[in-house]
Amino acid sequence: MLSRLHEGLGQIVHRSQNTRADRRIEVQHERGARAKWAGELVALLDREFAQEEMAEWDRRFAAQELVWGPVPSSTDVACDEQMRLNGVFTQVADAPGGSLRTVSNPITVEGVEKVAPRMAPAVGEHSIQILRSLGLTEKAIADLVRRGVTMAP
Repeated sequence: MLSRLHEGLGQIVHRSQNTRADRRIEVQHERGARAKWAGELVALLDREFAQEEMAEWDRRFAAQELVWGPVPSSTDVACDEQMRLNGVFTQVADAPGGSLRTVSNPITVEGVEKVAPRMAPAVGEHSIQILRSLGLTEKAIADLVRRGVTMAP
């Protein structure tokens, strides 16, 4: 595969004026070479990929039967029609200021319907209820709130 990648990349090795960069590409098959040169190789490839339009890289890589794809930005992913159609996104209906788009829970359990996401409770929103359920008196709860140990809504 590396030889096909090398062919798909074309003249990068020959255009490079850095003989060390040339050697990086040539030794990719040697044990440990990929890890040793990874940072510099990525920088070299980034510069080279910027020289051509994506359609040209697609043509070159297809000619070498290389499977590849661009890495989308987070903005690209958020606007991707396929992601939408696959149900990757959902709405938080109770968000302050109106509905908020978010990533859906990726876990599906057979026979269990997914629960719609909701906002987390506000700080202290349930403190009084929890303290009451633990058997604290109203006076004890008021004292905890007064001393700043807990918050009340």
